[in-house]
Parts: sequence; C-alpha cells; structure tokens
Amino acid sequence: MNDPAAPSAMNMPAVVGIPATMLFAIAFAACSRSAPEAPVAATPAPPVPTAPLEPTPPPLPRELPPDASSLPAEDREFLVRQGLYEPEAELIADLRAHPELIDCKGEAGGTPGFHDPEAIRILSRDRAEAGFDDGHNAGRLDLSFTVRNGKIAWDVEKTECGDGARVASAGPRQRAR
Repeated sequence: MNDPAAPSAMNMPAVVGIPATMLFAIAFAACSRSAPEAPVAATPAPPVPTAPLEPTPPPLPRELPPDASSLPAEDREFLVRQGLYEPEAELIADLRAHPELIDCKGEAGGTPGFHDPEAIRILSRDRAEAGFDDGHNAGRLDLSFTVRNGKIAWDVEKTECGDGARVASAGPRQRAR
C-alpha cells in the first residue's frame, strides 16, 4: 500500500530547519480556513440618499437710500396706487426673478441673468433698462412693463447680447408676479 516513491510527510526533507510534518500541518490548516463572505475593502458602502438641491433664488436688492430714486415723484405715486409699495425695489426684485426674458445664450457654461441689481434702472412708470451678464459677457435689455393690482408684466423691447448682436423682440414675454 505504501509506495516508497510516493511523497509523504514522513519522507519529505526539512525546509530551513522546519520539519516536513510541521510544513504539511501549516499548509493544511491554511487551506482549511473558510473565506470571508466578502472582502471588506471590496464592498462599497451603500449610497446615502440625498435630497435634490433646490436652485438658490437671487439675492434681494439692497435698499435704496431715500434720495436715490430715479423715478419722478408722479410716476412713483402712480406705481404705489397700482399696488407697489416700494416700486423700485419691487420692480428690480421681480425682474431679477425672470432671467428667461434674456434672449441671449451664455458662453463657456455661463447662464445669463440679472446678477447686479445696480445694473437695473427703472426709468418711468412703464419703462426700464437692465444690464445682464453670464459671468463672461454682458448685455442690455430695454423693457416696458405694466403694473395692475400689484402684478407686474414685462415686455422686452430690445436686447443687446454681449457679442454685439441685437435681438428684436418677438412679441411680449409677460410674466405675472
């Protein structure tokens, strides 16, 4: 039964001072261990659910000093009668909430908007001009507006894009407040 030519733990030579029977026992013990269910480093953590980010609204315009109004007194009083208690501030805030009125494309990933409230001027009871930019180029809009019962509707009269192009209004683009 025992073949003297067949290797066994008994007739294997010792390796660097470790008897062959000890090497055989170590190898057998290493092979008989159960593998972990999954490697710890290879198991990714489940993603943490996050709520979608809401776009941040534009900041409110700074308050104007009492003598900074560019509106004539009679136009200001007219707008107050139409339901705007602070006509300049309310018109500027409403316009800043409507960047879709800008008919120019942004460059290099920029989004055109009324980012600077000081670039918006209310000229009269129904006219305004507004500067806009996309972070790279600036442009300008000439606008008309109407106010009824505190609701503001805008109409773009002329658009000058930052690349020098002029875009004629394609009709009223009104936005109720």
